[in-house]
Amino acid sequence: MDNKLKIAFSQWTYDNNFEETKLCIERVSPNVDCTIVVYDEPIDSKNLEWLNTNMQKYNINLIRHEFIDNFPEARNTYIKKAKELNVDWLCVSDPDELYSEELASNLRNLINKYNSEGYNNIAVPVRDQFIALDDTQ
Repeated sequence: MDNKLKIAFSQWTYDNNFEETKLCIERVSPNVDCTIVVYDEPIDSKNLEWLNTNMQKYNINLIRHEFIDNFPEARNTYIKKAKELNVDWLCVSDPDELYSEELASNLRNLINKYNSEGYNNIAVPVRDQFIALDDTQ
């Protein structure tokens, strides 16, 4: 297994979906090298405090960026930061897309496999993993 690849997880968040963002970070971030979180103010001070408190634990890189109603341009916010961090692979999801525990724990192996076969991206249908804030997680 090639553990030399630097893998990041990224997500854009707002107050109305912050609890989902926390779940995604807690599940995926332990399995990657760093996390990129983009937020638009105003974000509740309690939510910003959680990000700052957990910055070191999950290697969170915070980016404050005004909302962009342009999907490709918004995703470029992550890509720019990933390039600054010398990331080889960038995993992106929306807060309502929670990676299964199996996917999160096998993410590095999956990326290493596809990277070694010459792929430069993988599409994973995580919309099927829609978060329900109950005991199904």
